Amino acid sequence: TKHVPNRQRQLKKLLRNIIKSQMTDTSNLARNLWDYFKKADVDGSGRIEFKEFTLIMAMAGLDSKKMGGRDMLHELFRLCDKDGNGNVDFNEFLKVIVGNVVSF
Repeated sequence: TKHVPNRQRQLKKLLRNIIKSQMTDTSNLARNLWDYFKKADVDGSGRIEFKEFTLIMAMAGLDSKKMGGRDMLHELFRLCDKDGNGNVDFNEFLKVIVGNVVSF
């Protein structure tokens, strides 16, 4: 539906603004996110599920309240989960989060 791409644009804009306001040094952004990713990946699989994803987002100061609710976090997780298998590796995660910040 037309609703979904518009919602994704809205979500990316919100994410970009929040991250930029909190992390002025984007060169450290990937390193910080990697540290958060490792902490949240408690089983050491190199992949995170939605629950672990929410932990990373909270560590980065991007909890569900700041992101516009849990639905928006689910939408962001789906954007990261390109292959749709229900979990996200760091590269998938980084492309959406950092790519969104650095490319604009």
